[in-house]
Amino acid sequence: MEKQKKRLSRKLILALLAITTPIIYASQSLGASSSLSDTTASWFNSTEWSPFIAFGGGSIYTSDVGADQTFKINNPVVDELYQYTPTSSAESRGLFDAFLGVEWNLSPRFALQTGLDYGKTGEFDVKGTFTQGADPHSTDTYGYTYKFDSNQLFAEGKLLFRMGRFRPYITAGLGGAVNEAEEYHATTPLFLTFTRNYDDHNTTAFAYNVGGGIDFDIDSHVRVGIGDRFTSFGKVILGDASIDGTSVPGTLSQNNFYSNEVFGQLTFIL
Repeated sequence: MEKQKKRLSRKLILALLAITTPIIYASQSLGASSSLSDTTASWFNSTEWSPFIAFGGGSIYTSDVGADQTFKINNPVVDELYQYTPTSSAESRGLFDAFLGVEWNLSPRFALQTGLDYGKTGEFDVKGTFTQGADPHSTDTYGYTYKFDSNQLFAEGKLLFRMGRFRPYITAGLGGAVNEAEEYHATTPLFLTFTRNYDDHNTTAFAYNVGGGIDFDIDSHVRVGIGDRFTSFGKVILGDASIDGTSVPGTLSQNNFYSNEVFGQLTFIL
């Protein structure tokens, strides 16, 4: 499992670097082009940009935990009905965020930060009930739980507007998430051998975020800020299903997990 996580994370990082590197290179090439106006060229002059690093943390809130799912009876001789209904209420977990890149001074009023943003959520608990039986008229209901968390990496842009020492901003990012679903457990009695179980699983999915906030200049190199961001993490999927040790088709999944994030951030202009 640990080797799988490392391989997924490595693929995600390489893919995003492959996207962002030519964009940054092309921007620098445009800045050096003699065909551009002096104003445009100055945006990409070496005296007009600075590297930065930002760290943040806050709270991630969602009411989108789990999804209804039914596995129907295809063969009445061997199949049973399984119907899953999540009962998880709205949940709030911690969030860590780190943003590394370059700040471009576009004009006396505007600046643009571009770079890579890494985020990690706390662990969410999915809870619910499921009904199983040989037919819809002879069923029993039990409980189930599993956990999941997410690591994200985005190619992100942040446009800031200067108002004295205040800097309102909007931000957007495109990238990917590694969503880990694990520790599935059902409350069925041990003697019931026809209950489905699910393995742990990591899913790599397309992810994006949009948001806004405001930064405040403490001095020319340090800023503090607050922000609010909507993030879509993509699919969350448990692993292979089995009944009494025998593999069966289908697994529990959620097509799209999303959340709202409120966070504080400390930025260092290097």
